[in-house]
Amino acid sequence: GLPTSTRGHQKKQSGDLVLISSKGRSYIARKDVDPNKAIDQYKVMLSRITYEHAGEPDKEGKLRVLSKIEVLEPGVVCTDSYLMVGPFDSATEAENAVIYLRTKFARFLISQTLSSINLNKDKFCFVPQIDLMNAPTDEDLFESYGLEQEEIEFVTNLMHTIEVN
Repeated sequence: GLPTSTRGHQKKQSGDLVLISSKGRSYIARKDVDPNKAIDQYKVMLSRITYEHAGEPDKEGKLRVLSKIEVLEPGVVCTDSYLMVGPFDSATEAENAVIYLRTKFARFLISQTLSSINLNKDKFCFVPQIDLMNAPTDEDLFESYGLEQEEIEFVTNLMHTIEVN
């Protein structure tokens, strides 16, 4: 709920939240953030700009789709330069959401909606909501959603692998 132009201050004051903006990390007073937002929960932050230019594949013919994907802890907020996924009650769920969003399966489904470099919540319309208590793998997702071998090969050959730390 914070405009992209919002900038915080550099010296932390009592009760401040960490603010992530396109200029980096700073601090913002809690009173300046909408209390109805997920301030005190875990969430996942995504860059609003796709990795590729307007969804075009790289020289290898592959897509990455998502660029910055990061778990934000309670007490950390960001500007509208980023999309938020969540909120989550636990770090485990937020970390598993990152793992899910890094799967070729989820990124392929997002790529099917892209017509520009901009991401918004509508671009996730094909991505199923899943139980995030366990870390999903592409293999699990392909099996769960009944993809045939030809479809699996198409998705895996089109999407770059994003390493999960």
